[in-house]
Amino acid sequence: MYSVIASGLISAAFKNEKGVQTSLLATQAMITSGIWVQIIKQLTGRERPKASYMFSQIEGGKWHGPFAKFLEKSADDRSGFSYDAFPSGHTATAFSIATVFATQYSDTKAVPVIFYSAATLVGISRLTEHEHWASDVFVGAIFGYLSGKQVVRNFKRTHQNSPNLFPSGLKDKREITFVQHGNQVGVSILW
Repeated sequence: MYSVIASGLISAAFKNEKGVQTSLLATQAMITSGIWVQIIKQLTGRERPKASYMFSQIEGGKWHGPFAKFLEKSADDRSGFSYDAFPSGHTATAFSIATVFATQYSDTKAVPVIFYSAATLVGISRLTEHEHWASDVFVGAIFGYLSGKQVVRNFKRTHQNSPNLFPSGLKDKREITFVQHGNQVGVSILW
């Protein structure tokens, strides 16, 4: 996340519109993936590896089910982290950022390699630190990738492919998106 902020500030200082735009899109992708990840975490209630080693000792961790963090009362002093392994939020965030930068700068061959390699290292670190199971990391990466692709695709569809802010094909579609024009940032609502 700090790299996105730094990239946006540096791009703004050097008046690099594409860099600022990419940072804003990456922020939107992080928020999108974060919302989906938190919804899934609350619905699944999967035990983290560290909690599994201490409490249930079930291989692959126990799946407690929807809202277990709030509903279950246990005598063994479990924290809320015992219920939020699936999917990996750190991995989803890393892949959402990587996907936006890789898509925006796909003309430079090294950019996708560097960003996806960094995102993969984040996922591996979640495994080696026993914070997540492999399936948590895999699904987190998918959510991050899809969120990044969706944000960039939506931006290109609504802002770059049409000279008109309200293209004729979108009259019956409703959507809310972030807008960046020069050094101004706002929200566009098509209704």
